[in-house]
Amino acid sequence: MNVYSMLVILGVYSLFAWVILTLLANRRLTNAARIQAELQTRLLDKLGTSQELLAYLESPAGQRLALAVTLERGNPYRRILGSVQTGLILTVVGGALLALRGQLGAEDVHGLTFVGAIGMSLGIAFLASAYMAYRLSKAWGLLGTPGECAGATDRA
Repeated sequence: MNVYSMLVILGVYSLFAWVILTLLANRRLTNAARIQAELQTRLLDKLGTSQELLAYLESPAGQRLALAVTLERGNPYRRILGSVQTGLILTVVGGALLALRGQLGAEDVHGLTFVGAIGMSLGIAFLASAYMAYRLSKAWGLLGTPGECAGATDRA
């Protein structure tokens, strides 16, 4: 089996796994949003008058409900860390493929050079993206303490 067919097989399996993971994550987030919306709707239906609703919204539990409905911001630490992890993995894999060029025959070198260069380029781009996201998030005041963002929902 030559390198090209091995890379094609690896690419097809990777694409299939990525599609499955994306669909499962979307399904999980959709179910969580549906359950949360049903819970909030039931809770608001139990409040008969506008006075009861106003009194509930002024309570600590009501303020948490209002905050959950109006302020759903993503977790910047999780997103930045995800970009760093992806960047490091792609850079290391791309570098490893470029390092393997000397171990193969002349016909397989071009494939490894191409895939290795693409992997390293994407890895470096992800690392640059994570750095810029960190700097912009810090400049815009989106980064609090890590404990503050731990409970925030992630809109990935």
